[in-house]
Amino acid sequence: MLRLPLILTSITLGLPAEGKIDFAQEINPLFVKHCTACHGGVKEAGGLSFIYREKALIAGESGEMAIVPGKPEESELMRRITLPADDDEIMPQAKHGPPLEAHEIDLFRQWISEGAEWSGHWSMTPVEVTEPPQVESDWAHTTIDKHILATLEARGLTPSEPASRPEWLRRVTLDLTGLLPTMQELGDYLADESPEADAKVVDRLLASPAYSERWASLWLDLARYADSEGLGIDNRRDIYPYRNWVIEAFDKDMPFDEFTIKQLAGDLLPERSLDDLVATGFNRLTTQNSEGGTDDEEFRVMAVMDRAATTYNTWQGLTMECVQCHSHPYDPIQHEEYFQTLALFNNTRDADRNANEVSIRVPNEEKEKEKVLQTFDALQKAEQDYLTLTKEMDNESTWYPPVDSHFTTRGSSLVAETRTTEEGTPDFFATGTPGGGARHTVEFSLGNGPQNPLTVLKLTVLPEDIETARHMAEAGFSLKNVQLSRLKEDGSAENIPFQHVSTSVAHNQGYVRGLMDPSKGNGWSVTTKMFHPHWAALILKEPLTDYQPDDRFRLELVHSGAKGNESSVPMVVRRFQFAFSDLPDWIKQGASPARIDAFRNVQNLQNSLAKVKGPRTLIMHDVEPGLEREMRLFIRGNWMTRGEVIKPGTPDNLPPIKSEEPDRLDFAKWLASSENPLTARVWVNRLWHQLFGLGLVETLEDFGAAGMPPSHPALLDYLAHQFTEEHQWSTKEMLREIALSATYRQTAEVSAEKREQDAHNIYLSYGPRQRMTAEMVRDTALQAAGLLSEKRLGGITFPPIPGGVWKPFQSGDKWNTAARGSDDRYRRMIYTYMKREIPFPGMATFDAPSREFCKQRRMVSNTPLQALMTMNDEAFFEAAQAFAKRVFQKEGQLPEQISQAYQLATTEIPDEETISKLMEAYETFLKNYQSEPQLAADINATPEEAARTLLCSVILNLDETLTR
Repeated sequence: MLRLPLILTSITLGLPAEGKIDFAQEINPLFVKHCTACHGGVKEAGGLSFIYREKALIAGESGEMAIVPGKPEESELMRRITLPADDDEIMPQAKHGPPLEAHEIDLFRQWISEGAEWSGHWSMTPVEVTEPPQVESDWAHTTIDKHILATLEARGLTPSEPASRPEWLRRVTLDLTGLLPTMQELGDYLADESPEADAKVVDRLLASPAYSERWASLWLDLARYADSEGLGIDNRRDIYPYRNWVIEAFDKDMPFDEFTIKQLAGDLLPERSLDDLVATGFNRLTTQNSEGGTDDEEFRVMAVMDRAATTYNTWQGLTMECVQCHSHPYDPIQHEEYFQTLALFNNTRDADRNANEVSIRVPNEEKEKEKVLQTFDALQKAEQDYLTLTKEMDNESTWYPPVDSHFTTRGSSLVAETRTTEEGTPDFFATGTPGGGARHTVEFSLGNGPQNPLTVLKLTVLPEDIETARHMAEAGFSLKNVQLSRLKEDGSAENIPFQHVSTSVAHNQGYVRGLMDPSKGNGWSVTTKMFHPHWAALILKEPLTDYQPDDRFRLELVHSGAKGNESSVPMVVRRFQFAFSDLPDWIKQGASPARIDAFRNVQNLQNSLAKVKGPRTLIMHDVEPGLEREMRLFIRGNWMTRGEVIKPGTPDNLPPIKSEEPDRLDFAKWLASSENPLTARVWVNRLWHQLFGLGLVETLEDFGAAGMPPSHPALLDYLAHQFTEEHQWSTKEMLREIALSATYRQTAEVSAEKREQDAHNIYLSYGPRQRMTAEMVRDTALQAAGLLSEKRLGGITFPPIPGGVWKPFQSGDKWNTAARGSDDRYRRMIYTYMKREIPFPGMATFDAPSREFCKQRRMVSNTPLQALMTMNDEAFFEAAQAFAKRVFQKEGQLPEQISQAYQLATTEIPDEETISKLMEAYETFLKNYQSEPQLAADINATPEEAARTLLCSVILNLDETLTR
């Protein structure tokens, strides 16, 4: 659980409150600060919880009413909080914190006197749009500015002067594109004195390809995007098509509601495209564990929990992970409601062990995408059609189990046991510890059951406990092949061959031919955990005739020796049943042109997809009908201890979902609805934070009761309404409105007096000034040097990396640094290989996350390592060299050249003092290199070239360069 931040308990940071007490803004923060640690969602001491009204307005274990609406003098709450500090009954108790302050007690008294009205937490109530405040100033020319100015005036503050035109251009260019304005762009802007000059700049930046690369980084932090699996081995995976999809979505300004639905349920859309499938990679970015000795189901469940937490973190700003073990400590979210969300993500085909299931190849050629999607969809249909042929025959068949059976197993220490089902048929169990290559053997007769030639063997592999397995899966199995034979009187065996095999899982068709002939495939495996029985129908090559009731037969199940991910123990069949049918149509169908064509169709489609040239990326895909997993509550959050059955749903304290049996698509639409009060608030707050360095809600990661209240609640709701209604979920239009406000235009220069009054710029009394992000630091250095490549999208890149850093667990995971002069060496940071176990130093040093989990806010640090990186890292040194060549090879005097270098990096024309200091630095560097020329020779430079490189390195490291 995150540590609870300081809660402002009087009012929000906006206008002072007057009149009636506001529960959400004034009383609930007091409950969170002083009460809910003992009387909340985890603990309900004395039978009271101050999260839910029905649990607060009651008589506790003491028998006294905690809160009596309208009567503070009769409320036990008031008595307890007003007791002397040394009284044993005072609340909160001394060990839980100091007594309430006088003004806090007065708030409680007034609230109870007014009727103790209870309302939902502010973020979970509908967005409310009010008329903008009336202010008398020409400064406030937008609704945003009116809200800001009203708060400033109420606090005795005034706005700052507008930023200079170069300062504003640098700020808005870096904020919107992550790059510096060019000298040409600066000149054009300064020459444009029209009233539309600022709007032209913003429109140009939003239309720039650089815009989408900058803003996609924000989303990739939320999506926990990385190019490796994480957890131990941390294998590489080709999931960069999802990254490219995000970049293109921002470039096209995909409406945020559509952006939401495609990522959470693109595979369920009725008119889906290949790009919609790629978009679902959002929830395939969970960590995966490929190590031996791990339990596949444990890590599958971990992935499901991560998907639920990430979804609520990203779109709702709620700490849903706090509800895994118990009801939320501070917010009205019940323990059961957490598992309602898990149920929405619990029935996809992926599992931890089969990391590449389900995946699809994304063609390198755009024009091939539609064809690949058609092939993919055709394969899903062909597999189902093929399975349907088998199921129809299955339903028409009468099945005859073996009689007088004798079950043994060898090649292992397993114990063979034959039990009897309720129907009286044999049920074969193998218990104990298996060894590699285990072989199950059943000798049996057919008795008087079948009256006609036998045509098919149906082998069913079952979990040991079918009911429990529906929610607590059992280990899978791996069969090499199945052998059926008739035993002769002389002790020899006559093989009974099969002509065809089909399994109960549609997407296995075509992969199990080895079950009847090891030379044709790998047999039959369920490598993930088993939730349901699986069966295979093995059609005899010829009808089995001329057998007597007491003839003996032998069935052998030969295991492959493959080992489960959860241990070093081979995967064996632990329970199975089998039976025969004498329906003639099995033979006819087995050799029929329809079945042969259907099977060939499956194989051809599989082969077609395998030949597609392009990365194989992970997507979401639901399990087949009938194979759904049952979701049960985890008692105290332990996935191995299950409770009651839980159906999919959403928390009761939020608007209801419009479906009685919701799936992921219903859930995505619920999130992307303007009726959901959190989605728009959370997203516009993220945009505001990116532009100002501080969100209107500072705790981007927590819009619940433990988070900070909004500094400007009416402004936040105005922006949320604008975003969904006026701008129709357009992120570009929302950014445009903010960037063109006078609030954003203010200079970042601030007086000592104003700094004292508004130290953290909560009230926006001056302009934002932020350190560049990790991506910007490197990208702008390359840009200033003239090295930055404009190549977009594509695969991952490998820029220079410090020696000794790259030591992956898998030696085959190579860091092949791109050669000098190649595009891939100088592409933007967003394309750099993101390995979770070894984060790229240029990212990690400047506070970028390693992306194992959703990261909602990068905490900005200031450490010596950052200067060491930008002064000594190979990429930055190379940038300084190229920067020096770019500037100093042009004709001109040294002061002019230094001025140009400074202006390229900072967008500001340096004053004489700055030029003088930089010239002095250059002379010092030159003198040092002239006295020790070998130092310059070590970098293949003359003393003059080396001094210029070092000077440019200094300029790239200036505070004016690294801030925006």
